[in-house]
Amino acid sequence: MASERCTSCHEYELVTDPDTNAVVCTACGTVNGAGATEFVHAATFTEDGRLDRRASSLIRNYSDSVYRENKLAVASETITSIATRLGLSATRAAEALQMAKSATDGTLATPGSAFLPALAAACALLVARTHRLPLSLAEAAEAAFCPTHSLADLVSRIASQLDLPAVPSFDYAAALDRAVGQSPSLQRAAEDKREAILAQARFLLRCAAKWSLTTGRYPLPMIARQ
Repeated sequence: MASERCTSCHEYELVTDPDTNAVVCTACGTVNGAGATEFVHAATFTEDGRLDRRASSLIRNYSDSVYRENKLAVASETITSIATRLGLSATRAAEALQMAKSATDGTLATPGSAFLPALAAACALLVARTHRLPLSLAEAAEAAFCPTHSLADLVSRIASQLDLPAVPSFDYAAALDRAVGQSPSLQRAAEDKREAILAQARFLLRCAAKWSLTTGRYPLPMIARQ
């Protein structure tokens, strides 16, 4: 059947089931062609006249299995992509994916749902904080297209469900170094000038940190403007 295309995904992956004569696409699990019609009308009853659901169950279960595999593949790719976009290395992104699988009992989330990017961002944030990487809650929420407080709640629930130890607080100094290092305008400056700017920025950060003790405000907005 390699010369025929699937009516659903248009791939050349059609095979005939030897027991039911149903034509099935191995790429997406869709039942195709006359074989399926023959199966439905000619092989749905046993010799004693009872309805035979074995063949239909075979096709349904096969289709469900293919759907689950495709869903997990797409969801895994999405989580890895978001984690990488948030600055995680391939190793840390894989760690975030494994955390997402553990938190959802291996089911992850449906591709295209609002929960999938939120799950990816939450796990990426937990992994980043665990390894003291400069990833803020606001940055993770922006990547997940969700409110900061909603992502914070999801992070808390995942940490509680997986019984994770308390993660370190946000590393403002590392975030400052990254912001200065990734600034397009500062990248064009001489290295000694960048170091001088970074030294002054670190001094301002320390002042802002002390200022936050009396005002309750944190220096993150200042870092974002560097």
